[in-house]
Amino acid sequence: MKFEDLDLSGLDEPQEIAHDFEIDLHHVVVANHGFTMEAIEKSESEELSKIQEGLAHEDCETVYSVTGPITRFYEDLRQAAHTLALVAVVTRFQSWIGRFVKQLKIATNRSTSSMLTSQLEALNAKLGVGPVPVLFFEDLVAVRDSIIHNDSEAEWEFPKGTARSH
Repeated sequence: MKFEDLDLSGLDEPQEIAHDFEIDLHHVVVANHGFTMEAIEKSESEELSKIQEGLAHEDCETVYSVTGPITRFYEDLRQAAHTLALVAVVTRFQSWIGRFVKQLKIATNRSTSSMLTSQLEALNAKLGVGPVPVLFFEDLVAVRDSIIHNDSEAEWEFPKGTARSH
């Protein structure tokens, strides 16, 4: 093939390049969540198939009495995978915001409720207010913390006895 034969149309259009944060999220969170969900689905299918083969001559109620708890177990695994993915997204976001604050050498005020909130407020003060209110991210931190510290409950106590609620 000669150079003249190449189709170069469309090369003058801007090409979107993924930001490192987007790549990080895909590698650490999205891919991991996808692999986890596939493994749960495969395991559930295999287990249910074996049970249904063994109960092929039983009535529907009998089959459901055996498969129902197994299905609920796998739904719990899916829910855990979803909540852990949320924890990972918020944690990766906080890590990247911390990098930006450090890179810009911005001082933060830790009088706010979370490190992420103080860092976002410092970035807003330096760069101007962003398109999403800081309160939205404060709520995400509260959700993440509730998953980590108290099985998704809205109120809990940190190990040192400090109460936390949102």
